[in-house]
Amino acid sequence: MIDKLYIITVVKNDPVNLGATIDSVADACAKNPKVDFYHVIWDGGSDRDTEILVDEKCRFSSNMIYHREPDLGIYDAMNKATRFVANDQDFIIWINAGDRLLFNEFNKINVGEQVEAIFGAVVDNRGHIHKPLLYNELSEYSVFPKTKFRHQAFLIRKSLFEKLGKYNLDVGLQADGLLMSQTQIRKTYACCDELISFFDLGGVSNTRHFEALISYFKVCSRLNLNFFKLFLFQRIFILKLLVKAIIRYKPI
Repeated sequence: MIDKLYIITVVKNDPVNLGATIDSVADACAKNPKVDFYHVIWDGGSDRDTEILVDEKCRFSSNMIYHREPDLGIYDAMNKATRFVANDQDFIIWINAGDRLLFNEFNKINVGEQVEAIFGAVVDNRGHIHKPLLYNELSEYSVFPKTKFRHQAFLIRKSLFEKLGKYNLDVGLQADGLLMSQTQIRKTYACCDELISFFDLGGVSNTRHFEALISYFKVCSRLNLNFFKLFLFQRIFILKLLVKAIIRYKPI
């Protein structure tokens, strides 16, 4: 079972969504008394409203860690916040402002010492459930989005996170896809179909499509995939991203 879990939330000037995220984590803590939860909130330099909100919430929680420090962006913040994770074997999950932690039975996830990561399911704000789908071998055919995962339902031990080099800032918006693909290659993970979290489709990777496409190519390069084969198997996804970038599509 999971006996300790660090939930990391990064935020900047988003007190309304942050409040809902904090409440969801508090609810999960209350329903999982056998699991030690620690909620790390990394604030990249919000205005006073966010700080006031966190101060109010901290009064009712002894396991909340609030830290305010400038960062280079979302993945830099997600990396830096792991400094508050105490032990190498502790699990981490990133539930950012606007996302919600849903799962109430973390103590029932049966993992041994050999399991270094867990992939779970998420539900988006359209009500669509996204269950994990990971192939035995990573290739031009099976790389995401054929492989299906979301970082809001991705738990990883601190030791593996650091071994893989954390979130790679050089690849940009798809840094989570690189980290989870690297985890997939190791084959020391477990999958569960339980709903772990809710995530908002309005995130930056779903609105900055051209940047996401460039980042996708950078990730595939880091994974040593052949670009001709990649386009052959992933052409629909690539072309969709390109069209969305041209028309400046934003999810409703």
